[in-house]
Amino acid sequence: MTQVCSATGLAFVDGPVHGYRIAKSSYGPLNPLARTPSSPDRSSWSRFDTPGSTVYLAGDRRTAYAETLAVARVANDFRNAIAFAAEQFDVTVEEASKMVQDDWTRNGNMAPGWLPASWRDLRRPESMAAFTALPRANAWPLPRRRWVMKQIAATQSAP
Repeated sequence: MTQVCSATGLAFVDGPVHGYRIAKSSYGPLNPLARTPSSPDRSSWSRFDTPGSTVYLAGDRRTAYAETLAVARVANDFRNAIAFAAEQFDVTVEEASKMVQDDWTRNGNMAPGWLPASWRDLRRPESMAAFTALPRANAWPLPRRRWVMKQIAATQSAP
């Protein structure tokens, strides 16, 4: 039986679950950090975290990596700053971005959007399955998933 929360749009589905997650090796695949309900600072929580332990699963490895790597996404503020610099120096955004990357690399800093090897080394993909009926929140109902995958495919095939 599927129920959809009118406030969040999450679908609550009972049934067997199979999915992938990227887990910190030190925590193990089923041992994410516990979240306390009384925590005064929730800034380190992810958007779907709930009190207790939240285990995220994706339908495929690619989606699991994409969700995990969202922390390294270059923010709008940075892109806007690059666009502003490009305009001031009368160069393309791509040229300005390369100049920043070269400058940061020359100074021994990691370029925006890069991940340190230590981040990669501490995580591994896990394939997980639960064969008993478990309630779960499906944040990506099938029509939404299809639309997102279509958008990704269109972006990748664009020149």
